[in-house]
Order: sequence, then C-alpha cells, then structure tokens
Amino acid sequence: MVWNTYRKTRLMILDLAFKCLRFIGSADYGSIVTDAAGLAEGIAASIPFHLIADTQEYLQHVQAGMRIVQPGRPLGGLLMLHPLHFAAVSEILSHEMREYMRRQLRWIGDNMGIGQASLLADVSLRNPDLNVIRSP
Repeated sequence: MVWNTYRKTRLMILDLAFKCLRFIGSADYGSIVTDAAGLAEGIAASIPFHLIADTQEYLQHVQAGMRIVQPGRPLGGLLMLHPLHFAAVSEILSHEMREYMRRQLRWIGDNMGIGQASLLADVSLRNPDLNVIRSP
C-alpha cells in the first residue's frame, strides 16, 4: 500500500507536469510519459496481491484463461480505490492503461461489494470534459 501511495503521488506530479507542458505547447514530454507508464505498471502489478485471497490460484486461473471467482478481503479493494481511480483519469497514461484501471475498479465494485469503486470507474465516462485543459 505504501508503494502504491508513492506511485500514485508521483503519477499525480507527472500528470500535472504533462498538462503544463502541453498547455505551453511543448512537445518534449517523452521521458515523463515513460516514467508515468512505469508507475502505472507498478500499480497494476500490485492488483492481485490486494484483491485476490490466493495469488497462486490467481496465477493458475490467469494462465488457464479462467475467470477469478474468489476475491480477497474488502480492505485490499479499499486500499486500491484511489491509486486505480487516479490512474483511470490521468491524461498522461495511454487509453488502454486507463481502461484497464477502470475495469479493475468495476471488478472491485462487482465482486467485493464496494459500490464506490463502481462510481469511480464511471466518473470520467460520465463527464467527457473532465480531463480537458482549456486555453485561457
């Protein structure tokens, strides 16, 4: 959880820098996009450890292409809400990564009974202008 808090906070800073560079018209933001993708991958890699009761069973299910049916404790889902939500709405990440994070939030809502996760998954979908920077 501590590492995900670090990753989320650093991702927030990189996202803000990305928005500022884009606002001033600079196209030199390749390294921060790469750093942000690495942070998001770290958050994604921690998902099984927070959301699944048995990681060995999870790996077997994933390798066999089966659906995960036994979630872990709801505390893991609660700890992942904010890192997943910020990654889902962060402009610096790829569309595919944001969609993956949204799907994880929906999974938490559907399988762990945490309704707030479902709401957070749909926040940016309900408001398409949420992540748009407006010129002065």
